[in-house]
Amino acid sequence: MARIGALECQVVRILDADGTLLTAATAGPLDSEGMTTLDEIDDHGILIDFYFGRGERVVVVECDGRTVEGRLDTRWLSADRVWWIGVNASRAAQTFGLVADREPEPARMDALPVEDSGSIPRVPAPLAG
Repeated sequence: MARIGALECQVVRILDADGTLLTAATAGPLDSEGMTTLDEIDDHGILIDFYFGRGERVVVVECDGRTVEGRLDTRWLSADRVWWIGVNASRAAQTFGLVADREPEPARMDALPVEDSGSIPRVPAPLAG
């Protein structure tokens, strides 16, 4: 059974706070800080409208019928838009069974500190490619 936090990537459904399906995507492993990068997103346009048009950030990640709330975020990386979701790592571990943590990432210039770092997730490492 695929679980958020598993070593392999898995298909998840991204829902709004009311439970309406936004899109499906492949989620990478959940790291120790509760971050998962989204890849192979079915409909980027819906996420763009949700994030920029509606100004929404709170999403629900559904995997194998189980859900956990998270915060959607995005940035440009080269010519690609990168999406990720930050979740409460301990809650995700309880809900989905966290099985693997990544090594801590070294400090990078693109992850500058912010004043209210408790409400803004850290920037994930660039995708290998």
